[in-house]
Amino acid sequence: MAFAFVGCNTEKTFSEEPFCSLQSAYNQGWLKREDLEKIAGYHNSKSNSDTLDGKVENAIKQAFLECYRRTGDSEFTVDDVIINRFYGIYNGCAALMMGYADSCYTQACWEETVAGVTFGYGSGQGILVWKSNK
Repeated sequence: MAFAFVGCNTEKTFSEEPFCSLQSAYNQGWLKREDLEKIAGYHNSKSNSDTLDGKVENAIKQAFLECYRRTGDSEFTVDDVIINRFYGIYNGCAALMMGYADSCYTQACWEETVAGVTFGYGSGQGILVWKSNK
């Protein structure tokens, strides 16, 4: 199921609302170039931003779980959802890397460049942007 969240095409997009790719968030005006630079700084140093608020974390995990349920996989619970990295909240959007317990990703190295900011990845997992529907 991991392929649904990192994309099957060469653009590495994600189309399960309320999540999207960095490129999509930038195109929609949710992230600015300065935001992307901050996210890249955290990502490249393999560090996290400040602690994610518990209510927001739970909302993100619930939304991620709901995306899996839409694909027909209902065996997971919110406790199985893992936020690997949290890169901060920008204009109401959280930038993060996440998956579920026992996630498997390809070992393919790849890059994406958004607004001139390059993000390098060591697996098929990419950064997601979550925007609350509220």
